Amino acid sequence: MVILEVAEISRWSTDKEDSLRDLLRRGAIVALLCDVPLVSEIELKSVDGGLLLGPACSFSIIGGRGIGIWNEVRPGPVGLVGTSSSGLRTLACLLSDIGISHALHVGWRDLSQAVGAISTRRAIKFLQEDAGTECIVVLGVSSNSRVVKKLLEDVGKEKPVIFLLLDNPVVGGPSTLEEAAVTVARMMGHELVL
Repeated sequence: MVILEVAEISRWSTDKEDSLRDLLRRGAIVALLCDVPLVSEIELKSVDGGLLLGPACSFSIIGGRGIGIWNEVRPGPVGLVGTSSSGLRTLACLLSDIGISHALHVGWRDLSQAVGAISTRRAIKFLQEDAGTECIVVLGVSSNSRVVKKLLEDVGKEKPVIFLLLDNPVVGGPSTLEEAAVTVARMMGHELVL
């Protein structure tokens, strides 16, 4: 995935789906800034090749390029994936002294049973393959316990992955944004003062 395409769609219509599918097949990272029907979300996220961010992707940073409402943060080794744009934004700011490689908002329904973490898995894979990312944080809200269990089982060990699931905490993992930031800082050899 090397192309960034931002689909700024103010009103969803199904006639947009074919062009979005083509972008995804070409390996694009597509950010949907509007909401879409669940069926369309699942169909688009299931297209092989690219990564669909959103729907309602109001915050992401991809290689320093901000999407939606974003804060300027220092580039660095921490990759973020999340279902909460405000949580991602807060975590990116907490870790700004260490630096963020990418912050990927996968949409608020991605960890639901219906969607099954399709974009979360692809975002983790993207960050694991990214040379500039050394540590990954997955932030989730509204997560389904079966989806989370399967995701935890399937995550590769190429790079450390910290899970902060605010509604479904991982045993031994952080339970707040601040705890996650401190955990990452320690892993990266930094001291974080909050």
